[in-house]
Amino acid sequence: MKRPFSARGLRMTPPPGASTGVGSYGDIVRRGEVAFLYCDHCNPPYAIRAVLFHEPPWNRYLNYPSCWDFLCPGCRRPLKMHLHYGAGTPFTDRFGEKSS
Repeated sequence: MKRPFSARGLRMTPPPGASTGVGSYGDIVRRGEVAFLYCDHCNPPYAIRAVLFHEPPWNRYLNYPSCWDFLCPGCRRPLKMHLHYGAGTPFTDRFGEKSS
């Protein structure tokens, strides 16, 4: 059973001892990467697929440091993030693909 998603209910937290030399979520957009957020503690697993930080409602996080974690709405533990290049990204093996 899928849970309804609302970016308004998603919270963020800085990690302990956060450094100032980290990039922002805007850097993810500039590199052309797509994010997948997931929680492996919840049953059933909670996941948000294909997060595009340059589109609403995600664009409000562009200036946040990327070391900040999104929290799972179910268990309030930090979500894990997997990044990969989206279809059509120049200088990658996915350049010839068309985005859906």
